[in-house]
Amino acid sequence: MPIRMILTAAALFAALLSPAADRLDALLGKLDLSRPGLEKVRSAETAQQKKAALHDYFRNRRIHRLLEFDPSRPPALNKREQEWAAGALEHKFPGQPAYPIQFRGGETLDWDTNPFSDKEWIWQLHRFYWWPALGKAYLHSKDEKYAKEWVFELNSWVDHMHKPETMKTHPGWRKLETGQRIALMPMMMEYFRDSPNFDADTLVTLLWSLSEQSDSLFRRMARKPFRHPINNHEIIEWLSFMKFTAAFPEFKNSRERAVELLDNIVAAQDIVMLDDGMIAELVTSYHMGYPGDFLQAMELAKLNGIDYPFPPRYVEKIEKAITAVMLFSHPNGTVPQFGDAWLKEPGTGQRFVGRFLNTFKRPDWEYFASFGKKGKKPEKLVHTLEKSGFYTMRSGWDGKALFAVMKNSDTDYQYHNHMDNLSFELSAFGQNVMADSGCYIYSGADEWRTWFRQSYVHQTVTLDKRQLASYGKLLWSAESPGLNVISARNQSYPELAHTRTMFMVDGKYLVILDELSGPGTGTLRQHFQFMPGKAVLDTGSLIAQTVNPAGVNLYVRTMPGRDRIELKEEIGWISTVYTRKETRPAFAFVQEKTDASPRQFLTFLAPLPQERQIWDVELESAGEGKLRLRVNRYEDYTITFDPVKKSASLKKNFDPAERGAQRRVYTELDSRR
Repeated sequence: MPIRMILTAAALFAALLSPAADRLDALLGKLDLSRPGLEKVRSAETAQQKKAALHDYFRNRRIHRLLEFDPSRPPALNKREQEWAAGALEHKFPGQPAYPIQFRGGETLDWDTNPFSDKEWIWQLHRFYWWPALGKAYLHSKDEKYAKEWVFELNSWVDHMHKPETMKTHPGWRKLETGQRIALMPMMMEYFRDSPNFDADTLVTLLWSLSEQSDSLFRRMARKPFRHPINNHEIIEWLSFMKFTAAFPEFKNSRERAVELLDNIVAAQDIVMLDDGMIAELVTSYHMGYPGDFLQAMELAKLNGIDYPFPPRYVEKIEKAITAVMLFSHPNGTVPQFGDAWLKEPGTGQRFVGRFLNTFKRPDWEYFASFGKKGKKPEKLVHTLEKSGFYTMRSGWDGKALFAVMKNSDTDYQYHNHMDNLSFELSAFGQNVMADSGCYIYSGADEWRTWFRQSYVHQTVTLDKRQLASYGKLLWSAESPGLNVISARNQSYPELAHTRTMFMVDGKYLVILDELSGPGTGTLRQHFQFMPGKAVLDTGSLIAQTVNPAGVNLYVRTMPGRDRIELKEEIGWISTVYTRKETRPAFAFVQEKTDASPRQFLTFLAPLPQERQIWDVELESAGEGKLRLRVNRYEDYTITFDPVKKSASLKKNFDPAERGAQRRVYTELDSRR
């Protein structure tokens, strides 16, 4: 036999045994080659012809726009994207974005090791956050270095991560990351489709990897009937898979799989979303992902060519969920950071609600989203989402209003939810003056994860600093001229119940009546935390107040009770960004409960603008269902309330309109003794 024929046969045999040949055969077996447009693939005889035909088909076919912009007019890269694109060229990649980007090797990339103790870093490395930055950089510059880098990274990842032993145990194969990749990779094809570096071999590698990842994910997905709690992970996985099926209907069973996932999504909505619209995890930042996700499922059904019969309640719950954001957002647009949530920046709530104005024609949403410039002002000032235990009261719907949001759930779910019933946040004059501690981190620093989840670092009442149980219930609420009231109860411990009644007085002050009942004994602590900054604690007068020379201050005083009450400083931290924390003033009013008789804390809170100070407060019970409040020996209020009738009223025992009233309220400190 001629030497040339021997070499050719050997080369052919090697090609047949090569990973590339195996991948092509496996890929072709998963594609529906009977679809229009794939005729050349069907008729091709050699592997090279088949790859060329696939390459030609996928580079030229258009189904729907996978990018959120026109590739011929890509948006500018923001600062982070510029850093990520430049870093990627040096093989420096981000994992969890709170950490610095990391060098991951030269000719061989490291997809395995974690330079940090936080598992989130290695998980999120495998989400390829920097890939869209490479794609945008390429579209802007047409510089092939970006395309070459992406192709190199793709081949490196596929060659390493698709090893059988790797797929079984590697953290990069967690379901959530797998789902996010199969949604991202089709988009990357759109970025680089015109690059000469996106050749037929790269296309086969990409499509083969997608087929393997999608099959792996589909096998592991949660399905009805659900055997464990459903959360945002499953929703993201299902939606990601539907993005994949919409992008690649050429894969067999794409439509059937999409229909099954839609069934899952509709069934799961009743699990993850409560009847009042809040999510079962009770975390505001996670909550704000769900309305868009559930609406996206409807859009993805259309993109998959499915006329799916979404039930009316499906859309109704989405609307309730968006309304909940309007209700629990602070007037300045920050959102409460109960549980594993983040405070967010001002205007977040308004921007979120504004996204849905074209879908739901709600004048009250428009009013909120426009800061009162358009639409119709909501009528009520007190709102109670009873199923989730989110209660809010406000002095008005303007951006400077006094606002309080209380959380009081009835659930034993704990991962993202904290055991913090009857805790609250407070804002006034456009500033947050009391905020929840936050969560700081998920993994890698267990002592801090535990610290931020402790009940006593929230604004509630504890017995001996023990963790609370969450058996919350709304008792009553009322709204009358000058007075808003919310009263709720939590069975904090088997032996002790906590009832918190919050009064918003004259749109300026907050009065909190905490009643503790039951046979339990020990040390009761009413915990409070200020925002970061300076504070002064007057232990003799039971007064704590912030010292903020450039903003809003907060004055807090509890009234002496039947038993001795002390004011004690506590350790305070707050985290508004993942892995970042800062100290803040924290304190507790403390009393001993030595027998089964009930105890109470009666506490006054006043957010104060710079020109206002408080030098004297009198607050006392004036009989059953009646409180008397005097501020600066001038403002005199009588609060009357009836929990049975669920009613309350406010009487002003002074005339705010009398001559000199404002002067008497805002008298300079040196003349107040």
